This record gives sequence, C-alpha cells and structure tokens, in this order.
Amino acid sequence: EIINLENTPYNEQLKIFSDLNKKYEFRAGYVDACGIGDMLAEEIQRTINWNVKPFKWSASNKTLLYDSLRKALKENEIFFSEEYKDVLVNDFLKIRRTIGKTGNIAYTAPHTKTGHSDIVSSIVLANHAINEHALPIIQPFSYKRQSLF
Repeated sequence: EIINLENTPYNEQLKIFSDLNKKYEFRAGYVDACGIGDMLAEEIQRTINWNVKPFKWSASNKTLLYDSLRKALKENEIFFSEEYKDVLVNDFLKIRRTIGKTGNIAYTAPHTKTGHSDIVSSIVLANHAINEHALPIIQPFSYKRQSLF
C-alpha cells in the first residue's frame, strides 16, 4: 500500500499510522527522522505502541542500506505487486548511484514536485527493518521466504 503524506497535517499523519498499525499489526519499523519526521517518530512511539525507531540518514548509512536493497533486488529476494509497478519503477529510475574520485559511493535523487524518491527511501527502510529484525514486510512487496499476498 502506497500512501502519500505530502502536505498532510501532522495529526492526520499520526492517525494514518495508527490505522495502518491496526490493519497490519506492525512489529517494527523506521520513520525518517530528518526534519519534522523526528517529532512524528517520537509521537508514534508514545501513542501507538509500535516498535518504531527514528532513522536519520547519513552518507555512510545511506550507501549501506541502498546497497543492501540493491543486492536483495538483484537476488530476487523482493518482488513487487503489479498494482504498484509503474509508480515504483518511476521512483526507482530517479535514483542515481555514483562513484566519486576517492571511490565513495553515493545514491542521489533529484528534488521534484512529486518528492525526492520517497517511495524508494521507504522501501530501503523497510528492507533494513526486515534485515535487522528478521521480519516479514507488508505490501507493496514481500520476501521470497514469506509472501504476504
């Protein structure tokens, strides 16, 4: 399920997370805690009783986590529902992997009116939660070892 929360008031976002938690019974996850997301992550932890952790992106953890997702995709450990194929492909195609002169790898995406590859970032964090907690993941994708469709 893909939900765009852009320009959604904070209290409505919290209600959406609460409703999603009731629907899917999350066991763990991450919320992008850069900027205003930090406050949302704290409020989710306090009010929803969901094991959510705030996550702050850095150059080093971004490379590690994007590489982990890249590996999972290459090894067909993740597959996507046809329902979301077009929007996911569009978001994935915005991501650029570059190797600097010193050998550092960076993943970037342009800032556009439709976001900053937020869907891919969400999938990266979900993949990280799965790897860290050995959890099944909710739609729009699942792992070979346990399909949720």
